[in-house]
Amino acid sequence: MIRKLAALTAALLIACTHSAFAKKVSISFDGTCETATFEADKAFDTQGEGNVWSYNGKGTGLCANFFGLGSKVKAKYFDINGSWLLFSVQSTDAGLSGYQYMIAIQYPIATGGLYIENLVKSDFSTQVVTSGTYTVTSGP
Repeated sequence: MIRKLAALTAALLIACTHSAFAKKVSISFDGTCETATFEADKAFDTQGEGNVWSYNGKGTGLCANFFGLGSKVKAKYFDINGSWLLFSVQSTDAGLSGYQYMIAIQYPIATGGLYIENLVKSDFSTQVVTSGTYTVTSGP
């Protein structure tokens, strides 16, 4: 009986842990040719709070491809209070390699939310590259 209970408890813990990190969502940046998929990243989130996210951005046509990591934060960002997913990303495209970008996505993730993409310069100042709204294309 104790073995069955232990096995059931282990199965429930695995199921709960998996569902806690099943947060995977894809969005398109309105008016651009860029899309992004990001998800809570279990490998980096040692506290199990869903605060560390991986980012995989795909571009079509003239848009770039990006990858990186981010975190969920509560902050005032560009005079907008609230929660954001802040990603530090780099491009995999040859012409953009070596450039660092910061992408902020308004949280909770919902169609019509805001995004802001910044280029981080060598003196650590930032320059807004683009901003606008996004559309959820798959996910919660």
